[in-house]
Amino acid sequence: MDAKETENVEFVKGLYAAFKRGDGGPWFAAMDDKSTWQLYGPSELALCGIRTGPAEIGAFFQTLMSTLEFKESIQHKFLADGDTVVVLGYVHSMVKANGRHFKSEYAHVLTVKDRKLISYREYLDTAQLLAAYAGT
Repeated sequence: MDAKETENVEFVKGLYAAFKRGDGGPWFAAMDDKSTWQLYGPSELALCGIRTGPAEIGAFFQTLMSTLEFKESIQHKFLADGDTVVVLGYVHSMVKANGRHFKSEYAHVLTVKDRKLISYREYLDTAQLLAAYAGT
């Protein structure tokens, strides 16, 4: 990794550390009106789709935090290539409305430039997530 890639990885690690502390501030400070956030999956899941800008991304976080209780989030690996940082990890959450658990490996692909979040794309087992939300 070159110096810029190392800087990007450290920046992204800081964002994940803030999330684990329940602090979304660093994420929102890194966004602008063109930042995008996307969870790939079926439209039946309110969390899936693409959001642009802090207001839409903030609404996503409100839905996320009001419907899921995070039990565990582990980042196994951070890989960088230029402005792209790929995070491989594992998440365990519980749907608050029904107590069902959701566990999945994931890949997050973040594009960062000059400590700004350009885009965030999330890939995980959305079939399992849909099953966890069933009946809510």
